Amino acid sequence: MKGAENSRIKRVILRLGCSEQLLRELLTRKVTKETIEAHGKLDELKASVNRDRAMEFFKVTHPKSFRESRLAMHIDDYLRTFLLSGGTNDPYPENEFDRKYKTKSQKNTVVGDRNDKPTGIVLTDENMAGKTVTTTIKKASFREWYSKSKALACMVDTDCFVYVDNKLCVCDKKYLERDDTGKLCLTQYARKHEDECFLQFVIDKQTGTLHYITLPSSMACKSFNYYDELSALSDDEKLSLGLISEIAKEMLSAINGLEFGDALATLMDKKICNVTFRTLKSTTGLDNTTVSNMKKGVNLTKSNVVSACLGIHVPYRVSKQLLQLAEITIDVTLPGKKGEENGVYSEILHLYWAQDYSDTYDELSGNNYEYLIHKPPI
Repeated sequence: MKGAENSRIKRVILRLGCSEQLLRELLTRKVTKETIEAHGKLDELKASVNRDRAMEFFKVTHPKSFRESRLAMHIDDYLRTFLLSGGTNDPYPENEFDRKYKTKSQKNTVVGDRNDKPTGIVLTDENMAGKTVTTTIKKASFREWYSKSKALACMVDTDCFVYVDNKLCVCDKKYLERDDTGKLCLTQYARKHEDECFLQFVIDKQTGTLHYITLPSSMACKSFNYYDELSALSDDEKLSLGLISEIAKEMLSAINGLEFGDALATLMDKKICNVTFRTLKSTTGLDNTTVSNMKKGVNLTKSNVVSACLGIHVPYRVSKQLLQLAEITIDVTLPGKKGEENGVYSEILHLYWAQDYSDTYDELSGNNYEYLIHKPPI
């Protein structure tokens, strides 16, 4: 039964090019005529449809009566019928379209095809009904959306954005500056030009559910569905959207070919992170002996290295390189306590590398993970 159900779902996805995640989510909810349009999920599913693919399909199923002006109606009827039947009723038997695309799929020309990659969407009045736009994202929401939104996860993982003052700001010296301790802060220019440098989130007015994400005007100024897999884009395509971090590239270039101690010292230079070893010790609680040993490439424990990375506030890809130089891995797939701890390490290095070190320690302490990094001085 499960196999047949999965085949029907895959067939709908093949025909319409729609989001598998949203289709399965609506089937799991067992929607009815009264609930199918709740929370705008059906609208999101319809918006995810590949119109060119769907048009080709309906030209086969309605060879004489199909009109492009009726495409939205056909898509709506098909999805409603399938969803209201719980995925058991597909009104269209296998046809020449299916056979054509099955052959293409077997040759790997459909999966990963550039036309299936997210290219951005235009937010219409229909899309925006019942929704509002915000640039403010609380820490709990950031953590949740990062875990559930493939689009946001990819944007964050490029190191192009920094989480500062409940905003996700473009990682650029025009919008960010370091204080005397090396901590990143928003510039006055950034505070006065939010549309230019902050990610915008389109959320449900009532529930706060994330629907769309819009890149700032300093980048491509495009909007994406929260579930879009931007990781499928090539480096050139990400570059066209502005999703390449120049600051991270400069840092990685500066430490290329260096051993750990020299790499750490280079990053701490006033031209890069502007953190002295005295400031590092006073911020993280790393003692003189430990810091001295780390400069020599000795005593490079996971706790020491992660504490140093958080203390100098470097993007994830840079901290990952430092960990590699220290021959340390953070494997979140390990079973039991080790895997859980590595998951926490991964989260703070990905999401909170720019925040105040003591704030990170306090949050870890509140979840009984304070032993993962050094305790800052009181």
